Amino acid sequence: MVKIDALINNAAIQINKTVADITFEEWNQQMSVNVGGIFLCSKYFLPYLRKTKGNIVNMSSVNGFFVEPMCAGYCTTKAAIIGLTKAMAIDHGNEGIRVNCICPGYIDAGLAEGYFQSQPDPVQARQDAGKLHALWRIGKPEEVGRVAVFLASDDASFMTGASVVVDGGFGSGLPPK
Repeated sequence: MVKIDALINNAAIQINKTVADITFEEWNQQMSVNVGGIFLCSKYFLPYLRKTKGNIVNMSSVNGFFVEPMCAGYCTTKAAIIGLTKAMAIDHGNEGIRVNCICPGYIDAGLAEGYFQSQPDPVQARQDAGKLHALWRIGKPEEVGRVAVFLASDDASFMTGASVVVDGGFGSGLPPK
């Protein structure tokens, strides 16, 4: 018998285009991966989580609250994840299942790395992104991971439907030159 206590949904793609420039296929691809992936994994893990009174942690982004240029599709998916998290928390709380999400700023992994490498000067792009944060640096994956562990633990037993921002004060730093 499989015993599952927590599901961490963490997969995303980002296509940097405006609504005018993005194709319908690209839009649907982002929606399918970023929101659809959470929907499908959660749907099929719920029977196991009901048995353990487990929990789900969804990965969203600070871009679910505010947007950056050329990010219409990505930001839309991240806002949808916040809404989906709240809806699942309401729908499954009476089953003992908690559902929360994490909203990171720039993190030194994954999508941020792809963005930095796509810039003419990746080193400068990384430095500029760091200066957008009050802590003057981008975050480390383990800093977000510790929040996921907390949300999946009994220490967060009265948290559900929450969006926990882990962004080093993103938007509080100095704009890049």
